[in-house]
Amino acid sequence: MTPTEIRTAVRTLRAQGHSLREIGRVLALSRNTVRRILRAPGGEVAETPPCDEATLGRLKAAFARTLGFRFRAHRVGNPDRKGRIERPFAYVETNFLAGRGFADFDDLNRQAVDWCRTVANHKPKQALGMSPEAACLVERPHLVPLPEALPPVYELLERVVDLHGYVSVDTNRYSVPERYVGKSVAVYKLPAEVHVRRKDSTIAIHRRLIDERDAKSTLAGHHTIPLRQGRGTAAEEALLAGHHPSLDRYTAALRQRGNAGNRRALRRLIEMKRTYPAGPFIAAIEQAPRYGLFDLGRLEDLILKQVAGYFFALATREDDDA
Repeated sequence: MTPTEIRTAVRTLRAQGHSLREIGRVLALSRNTVRRILRAPGGEVAETPPCDEATLGRLKAAFARTLGFRFRAHRVGNPDRKGRIERPFAYVETNFLAGRGFADFDDLNRQAVDWCRTVANHKPKQALGMSPEAACLVERPHLVPLPEALPPVYELLERVVDLHGYVSVDTNRYSVPERYVGKSVAVYKLPAEVHVRRKDSTIAIHRRLIDERDAKSTLAGHHTIPLRQGRGTAAEEALLAGHHPSLDRYTAALRQRGNAGNRRALRRLIEMKRTYPAGPFIAAIEQAPRYGLFDLGRLEDLILKQVAGYFFALATREDDDA
């Protein structure tokens, strides 16, 4: 129901002669909220909006229907009812927690279950006139069985994925795929897990970091660092292969010496092949392995010597003297 519908329903029920208590029970509102609605001018509600409490009332009613019982509110400040809620906490704090140590939260839960079974449930209670374990045996035939499928216990949180691809819950950060950066997501905080959902799909499920603070949980496949893979030298080797057997042998020897992984060396050899005439280039390639000449700088000097003798008839010293 919207706030306007709630205000209309309250005033209609009041006009029909229903008491504040009856109106509160029907609409799942407290009597104070009903009074505020009736007293506010123009039907407006000052201070606390009734829709929040109405939403809570609907959730409580749905929960009660699921488990087969009804919520019954007691009057404000009722000591007989109020004490039944707060006193057990003091009993646990002063009898179970005092003097104990825990390795982690799982260890705390194991010790708590053992303490309940061996100590708390065997202690006679004045209000019951017997122990809780004995009272359970007496009441068991009258209890309603729980449904086979119980609703999950969770806290729903709204989060926006930060620039690093994480959502924050209780100071801890949980990863989501990078494509959801800046998007709004729904986070379901369960007792042992954290589920992150976007629209109708679950995008991440983490183990909940209960005993840590300011920690990170990153799932495999989230925020992977791309590794640069080498392109290899297949393209360069293809440009050098098949032109001459000597060139093929020189390229293979160059690869065996560990220089084939350097693409720049093969590219320089390709540039030499394209720059210089085929005759001097192949002559230098055939001569270089005999001297173990795999330094491309010295190979180019050898090619230049072949080119000089191939293109130019240089005069000897005797010709110059004549």
